[in-house]
Amino acid sequence: MRRSILLAIVAALALAVGLSSLAAAGQGGVETSAKRAHKKGKKKGKRCAKAKGKKKKGKRCKPSGALPLKPGMYEGKDGISLNVTEGGKKAAIVFGTSQGGGPTTCIPIPVELSDKTTISTAKRFKAGGTKIPSFGGYGEIRWVIEVDPKLRYKLRVDSSFALPDQDPCDKPGARFSGRLKKVG
Repeated sequence: MRRSILLAIVAALALAVGLSSLAAAGQGGVETSAKRAHKKGKKKGKRCAKAKGKKKKGKRCKPSGALPLKPGMYEGKDGISLNVTEGGKKAAIVFGTSQGGGPTTCIPIPVELSDKTTISTAKRFKAGGTKIPSFGGYGEIRWVIEVDPKLRYKLRVDSSFALPDQDPCDKPGARFSGRLKKVG
């Protein structure tokens, strides 16, 4: 009889120890599940998956920045401004200093040069490219501006004229660069 009582006590102790460890493990499991549920509820920042392989396409992300350019006036360096109109379909370069385009161009006065050739996407803005007659038909100006999503720009200006009673001027490839700032 003592033997069966001892066996019953040992079995009860083993069962108690087993159940308490099971309860502790279950409680830890509950905590882990609660932590996971809390993490799932949190919003994660958007990430762009990179494409793997040639045929697979990654998740598309919009570049952070200010493109496409909204209509308005943007100022740059050296008295240069960009005027975007008609929802980004038209643009004009403004040389606003008293020297016009400065010593690297044949544009001696403040002037606004408009152009209809504009490409405006989330990745780039490009305008210009056509030759504009100037100086009463005695000269021409061609400009091209490219703007990236961080509003950094590169402007190239080709200008020339041959006015009567003046020395001719021919200055291709004048380059300007900087960062635009929306002012209006």
